[in-house]
Amino acid sequence: MSFIQPSALLFGLLALPILLFYMLRMRRKEQQVPSTLLWSGLLLDRRASTPWQRLRRNLLLLLQLLILAGLVLAMARPAVPTAAVAGDALIVLLDASASMQAVDVSPNRFEAARQAAEDLIEDLSPGAAMTLILVGPEPQILASATSDKAELQDGLALASAGTGSVDWPSALALAAGSAAQAPSQATIFILSDGGLGAPMLPAMPAEIRYLPLGSSDDNLAISALALRQTPRGTELYLQVHNYGAQARPAVLSLTVDGNLAQAERIDLAGGESLSRALSGLPGAGRVYQARLQGIDPDPEAPPDALALDDVAYAVQRPPRERRALLFPYQLDPPRYSLFVEKVLLALDDLSPYRAVPGEGGLIAPPDEPFELYVVDGNWPGDLPPGGLLMINPPDNPLFSVGEMRAAAGPVQVADHLLTRFLDWEDIQVAQARMTSPPPGSLILVEAAGLPLVFVSEVEGRRLAVLTFDLHDSDLPLQVAFPILLAELVSYLAPSQAVGDVDLRPGQAVDINPGSQVTQVEVTSPSGRMVRLEPSGSGFRFTHTDELGLYQARYIGPEAQGSDLFAVNLFEPAESSIRPTPEVPILASTAGGAPANEVGQRELWPWVTLAALLLLMIEWWVDHRPLELGRRARLGAPRGPARRR
Repeated sequence: MSFIQPSALLFGLLALPILLFYMLRMRRKEQQVPSTLLWSGLLLDRRASTPWQRLRRNLLLLLQLLILAGLVLAMARPAVPTAAVAGDALIVLLDASASMQAVDVSPNRFEAARQAAEDLIEDLSPGAAMTLILVGPEPQILASATSDKAELQDGLALASAGTGSVDWPSALALAAGSAAQAPSQATIFILSDGGLGAPMLPAMPAEIRYLPLGSSDDNLAISALALRQTPRGTELYLQVHNYGAQARPAVLSLTVDGNLAQAERIDLAGGESLSRALSGLPGAGRVYQARLQGIDPDPEAPPDALALDDVAYAVQRPPRERRALLFPYQLDPPRYSLFVEKVLLALDDLSPYRAVPGEGGLIAPPDEPFELYVVDGNWPGDLPPGGLLMINPPDNPLFSVGEMRAAAGPVQVADHLLTRFLDWEDIQVAQARMTSPPPGSLILVEAAGLPLVFVSEVEGRRLAVLTFDLHDSDLPLQVAFPILLAELVSYLAPSQAVGDVDLRPGQAVDINPGSQVTQVEVTSPSGRMVRLEPSGSGFRFTHTDELGLYQARYIGPEAQGSDLFAVNLFEPAESSIRPTPEVPILASTAGGAPANEVGQRELWPWVTLAALLLLMIEWWVDHRPLELGRRARLGAPRGPARRR
């Protein structure tokens, strides 16, 4: 402990006058005598009147000296070393990733980070401003450049830990922007357990302070759980990984629709994985749950420091029936693309139909909706809701179409899920139409700046376009054709109502239950219900911030039903909870405090409070005997005379 104003300790010399007054004080002893004529205490009175008496034990004197000591200490401003809060601009980044819910520190890492942020707020010097940023899937500013401690504490109270990964680059960019706007050199505090997700992050225009949180890497996690249908029935793949350095035993159990199907004890060494491929499972099973549990003597205790990845779910959903309507590329007589038709016939759970032109070669839009429409060179007019595949696009109201142009030049294929198995190297396209894809379109294949294949979402439907006539290319003769067409059909008319079966926290999910569904209600694992309205691609649910099972209920004039989907923490970066001692950030400092600066936390308010408490005790001690004596004289019968 040190003193900020040590010169104030000189006021401690005031104890000398207090001692002097007690030495010179007249002391008379109250004595009962049988008569006022007898004064046996006369010598005592003379002795009490003599100055410079020896000090005797006196509680009031002790209390008054303690009060003086407390006030003198308060004026000297005692302080203890603490983490430095340098500069007049402070930016605090509070990590809210899933690993911050590890309980290797009490009560967990996130609460420890919150307490550290609370200490920084308390230590904020007058005139300094602080910005609080919660680092989540989308960074959130809890308080912006304020010196109001109450506002900072209110913002901090709103913070909560998440269940998935977070966006550190965006959070650091937000912090860099706040630091650049600060009137003086800023200091950025990072309250995290590490795992910022990059080998080296860009330099920051501020001093960087990193407070590592956590003390253990003990975590056993379910890292994968997936289902697939085989000719022999349902097959399940399960993987457990030990992210810690020490061996961990646990009980791994599997339930199907709430009924225990299998349980086993597992022992995994540090860094090892265990994989299981289970077959012969109940074919009617819908919900599969894998769980890790502790070993005796406390089976209910969590087997490790992070409980979020000890449970995982997989949902088996039968594929739905889809219908596709193929329009002819020639109206009179009608001719259809046999290449496209054969691919559509080969796809599982898809039934293609032909649109037959009426008299005069006119095509009437269908009376009932289909999941997929294939338009080849001729625009049929307004179509009911559903995915739309356009080949050799005609004039249409969705985007502008120009004249044919040679498609010579180097071909570029976008890195996307729709092109992951596509090999365009040996494909030749003679010419393609000049098109202006709708805003937000994704160009999958282009040649010399000319789009050949693109996808988009426009006017309430998904759209995929091949800008050339199949007869002007050798694409139908290549293996890439059925692969490309199958991927586009899967995008335009998914075989499952729920688009992605491997969902992570914070990941949006597309729900396409069919054209007759007008509304979808999604209930989260905690019971929170969200009502969805149709969007450009059906229904999109974005509130996947809870782990567990979600239920989607479909509402429409004739369509009723429900579906389940699961959100799991299959994030190695979050399950690996080993604290990182340093973060890969370069700080471009322009002055600022040194990295090893130690701050001071002042204790004078507590010392002053203690002195005030002693003052109240001193008053009570001084007045209590008089009060009791007065009550005794008022209530007791007359007795022998008293002399003072």
